[in-house]
Amino acid sequence: MNQVLDISCASILVVDDTSETLHLLTEALRSEGYEVRPVLTGKHAIHAALNSPPDLVLLDIMMPEMDGYDVLKELKYHKETEAIPVIFLTSLTDDEDEEKGLSAGAVDYINKPVHLRILKSRVETHLQLKLQRDKLEEQNYELKSMNEELEAFSYSASHDLKAPLGVIKTYSDFIKEHFEDLHDREGISDINEIKIATSRMTQLIEDLLKLSQIGQNTLSIKPINLSQIVENIFTDVNSNMSGVNFQFTCEPDVIVEADENLVQIAISNLIQNACKYSSKVTNPSLRFGVINDFAHKIYFIKDNGIGFDLDKADNLFTAFNRLHTSKGYEGTGIGLTIVKRIIERHNGSIWAESKSGEGAAFYFTFHKGRNKGDS
Repeated sequence: MNQVLDISCASILVVDDTSETLHLLTEALRSEGYEVRPVLTGKHAIHAALNSPPDLVLLDIMMPEMDGYDVLKELKYHKETEAIPVIFLTSLTDDEDEEKGLSAGAVDYINKPVHLRILKSRVETHLQLKLQRDKLEEQNYELKSMNEELEAFSYSASHDLKAPLGVIKTYSDFIKEHFEDLHDREGISDINEIKIATSRMTQLIEDLLKLSQIGQNTLSIKPINLSQIVENIFTDVNSNMSGVNFQFTCEPDVIVEADENLVQIAISNLIQNACKYSSKVTNPSLRFGVINDFAHKIYFIKDNGIGFDLDKADNLFTAFNRLHTSKGYEGTGIGLTIVKRIIERHNGSIWAESKSGEGAAFYFTFHKGRNKGDS
C-alpha cells in the first residue's frame, strides 16, 4: 500500500494566458494550502520553473507565441525540470489532441471549462505520485551509497589484512624450516596450527573480496559452454583430492548466455561444496544436468554426499552460515552467498533440495539474456 505523504506545502506552477482562468485556478489551489505561482505566458513559465522548480505544472495548451507543447518540450529538455509532472489544461476535446499531449510527456489531460473538484483530485493524485517517487529515489540513492561504502570498506579492509597475514605465513615457514631439526614436536605442531589458521584467514579474505566485487562490474553477457566450465572445474577440484574417485556425469554442450567470469566463480563454489561433502562417502558421485521447464531451463549440480536437513537450512545462502562444523569440513561460510549474488545478478534464482545422509542438489536459472534452445 502506498504511503500517503504530506503534500500541503507542495509548489504548483499554473500557466494560462487568460487572466480570469488563471485567477480561478490559483485561488482554488491556494485554498487547499498549496504554494501557487501563476504566470501568463510560456516564456515566463520556463523562466519560473528553471529558477525554482515546482512540484507540479498546470499548463494551458492554446497560448500565443509559445504554446503548451513547446513549453513542455523545453521543460523536458532541462535536467532540472525534466521529471516535473505536467497536467495539460485545454478546450481541445478530440482524442487525437489528448493522445498528442500524453505522448509529449504530460501525465494528465483536463478539459476546459475546468471542474474544480476534478482538478483538485487530479492534482492531489499526481503530487502524491511525484513525492513518493522522489522519496523512493532518495532512498535508492542512500542505499546505493551505503552499499558502495560497505563494498569499499570490505575491499580496503581485506587488502589491508592480507599484508600482515603474509608476514605471519613467511615467519611461520622460516621458524618451521630452521627449528624443525630440534625435534620440538609440540612447537612444530603449534607452528602448523598457525599456518592452518593463516591459510583459513587468507581464504576468508579472498572470499570477502569476491563478494564485494560481484556487484561492481558491468556484466559481459555472451554465449558460453556451461558444460565445459563444469568439466574443467571438476577436473581441477578432483585433482586436489587424492584417493577420492568420483563417478562424474555431465550433460554435454549446454550453452547459456551469461557472464563467463562470474559463472566460473559460482560453478567453482558449487562443485567444491559437492566434492567436499561427498568425499567421505562410499562411491561418491557428482552430476551436472538440465531440466527443460516450460518457461526456461533449470540447471542443477547434484551429489550423493552427507546432505543436510532443509528444515534447518533457512539461512543456507546467508554469509557465514554453516550447516556442518569446520572441523569436519573446512570452509569460510561465504561460498553459497557468492553463488546466490552471482545468480541474482543474472536475474536468476537458486534453491536447494537435500536430506541428511542422502546427498544434495542445487538448482539454478539464468534469466539475463536467452539460453540457447529457449523459446
